[in-house]
Amino acid sequence: MASALAAGSLSAQKTTVAFEVAAITVREPLDLARVRAGQQSLPEDQRRQDRVEILGFSLGALLGKAFTVRPDQISGPKGLALDPVSQLTSGEATFDIRATLPPGATLDQVPEMLQALLVERFKLRFHRERRNQSSIALMLRNDGPKLLKAEPAGATGAVVPGTRPSVQVSGSVVHIVQPSMTMEGLTGLLTTFMKRPVINRTGLAGAYQLVLDFSVTEAAALSPLPAGAPQNDLAGGAGDPGGGASIGTSLARLGLRLEDVTSAADVVVIDHIEKLPTPN
Repeated sequence: MASALAAGSLSAQKTTVAFEVAAITVREPLDLARVRAGQQSLPEDQRRQDRVEILGFSLGALLGKAFTVRPDQISGPKGLALDPVSQLTSGEATFDIRATLPPGATLDQVPEMLQALLVERFKLRFHRERRNQSSIALMLRNDGPKLLKAEPAGATGAVVPGTRPSVQVSGSVVHIVQPSMTMEGLTGLLTTFMKRPVINRTGLAGAYQLVLDFSVTEAAALSPLPAGAPQNDLAGGAGDPGGGASIGTSLARLGLRLEDVTSAADVVVIDHIEKLPTPN
C-alpha cells in the first residue's frame, strides 16, 4: 500500500531558494513538421553561472526537470504528457522560462527553484508516495557481458563509428549508436521507448560502446505488458518488418537481457497544476 511521504506546496513544503527574477512566455505546441521545415526550434536548456533559459518545454517536461526523476515517477492528471515520446506529439502548449539566480545560488539548485516557480505561477500542489511498480530489470545473461569499454576522447580504432551519439532510421529499422553510455543511461533510453521503468541490475560501472537496432513497428507498439509477461517476447520474430531487428536481440548481442519485475519507487503525485501560468 502506498504511503504518503511529504506534501508539496509553499505552505506545506518550504522551498529555501527561488529564482531572483523569472519570466514565463507561452509558446505554441511543438509541431514536428514545422521543426523539420526549420520553422520551429527544438526545446533548449541552457544554464550558465547566474542565468537559466529553459525554452520550448511542455508542462510535463518542466515537472521532470523540477523533480529530477524518471517520467514514470511522476503521477499526473489525466491528459498531461509526462514521457518524452508523448511530449513530442501531445499538442500541449510549451513555455520559455528565462530566470536569474539569486546571489550565492548554484546551478545545482535550479530544480528546487523550478519547483518553487511551478508552485507560484502554475499553482502546483504535490505530495510524495512510495509505490510498488511493474518494472523491467536490465540484467546480465548467463554467458556474461559482451560490452566494449568506451574509448577515451580522441582515441582511434573505436568499434562504434563516430564520435557523437546518433539515431538513424533506415527503411523500417531504427539504428542507435552510443559511443559512450553508462548502464544507467541505457536504462533511461530504454524507459523512454518501452513506456515502463527500466532499472539497472547489471552491476556494471563505467561507460560502454553501444549499438542498438529495433524496428519502427516495435518502437510504435511497445507498451506496458501484463504483470509476469516474459520480456523475451521483445526478441522479434519472422514476421517483424524490421528484418528481425529488435531491442531484445540487440541486448542479447551485448550479453544483456530484460526481465519483468516489481520494484518500489518514490513517486511525485501531482494533486493540482494549472495549464497556463499567472501573468509575469
